[in-house]
Amino acid sequence: HAATTGDRSHAATTGYRAHAATTGCGSHAATTGYGSHAATTGDWSHAATTGDWSHAATTGDWSHAATTGDRAHAATTGSKAHAVCVGIGGRVKIGANGYGMLTWNDGARDRTVTIYEGEDGVEAGVWYELRDGKPIRCDDEENAA
Repeated sequence: HAATTGDRSHAATTGYRAHAATTGCGSHAATTGYGSHAATTGDWSHAATTGDWSHAATTGDWSHAATTGDRAHAATTGSKAHAVCVGIGGRVKIGANGYGMLTWNDGARDRTVTIYEGEDGVEAGVWYELRDGKPIRCDDEENAA
């Protein structure tokens, strides 16, 4: 476990099922283990994971959450924040004026789709995943693809 509360602080973990959390502005949280989690609550904060089934979440404005493991999740609730899932089968939740990026494979190569809050019916605070390269609302997290 790693946790910080000061401004511009950092937290990092590398173990399996590890956690990293920050609450200060400009803070960062990173995990690399499977089943790991990273969370920030300060503005301009960042959260990143690289293990499969990992999660990253931010709540501050202009914050970022990114995951690279397959079936991982990235969520932001702040205005103009970004959520990115590089792994196949991931899900994103974005805030007002935010955007999310999801990855899928079309049979020949990996492709990325960007969704924007307020466009094409995309809503803030809702989980989205890709099916056949199209973003779909994911109301039931247990049954997400």
